[in-house]
Amino acid sequence: MGMLQETSFMQGAGLIIGMCAVVLVIVLFRRRVHILFDLVLRFAFGVTAIYLINLLLERMASEAVIGIGPTTVLVSTILGFPGLALLYGIKIVSIL
Repeated sequence: MGMLQETSFMQGAGLIIGMCAVVLVIVLFRRRVHILFDLVLRFAFGVTAIYLINLLLERMASEAVIGIGPTTVLVSTILGFPGLALLYGIKIVSIL
């Protein structure tokens, strides 16, 4: 009988701890949702800007086209427009 009560207590304690963790995650997520939304917007605008600038540069027959990869997407997401300028600046300097 003691083993059954101990198992039930451990399951109950685990359930309470799990529910507290879920509530904590929800509260933290609600506070940080604007940061996440901002990063998603920067990601979308960054990738779109790289694609459109690359199209423009390809039509001008320029060699300053950068690829859309994890590094370039990360730089444009974190740094925004200055990150894009930095990427294209590095590419232009490497061509010279």
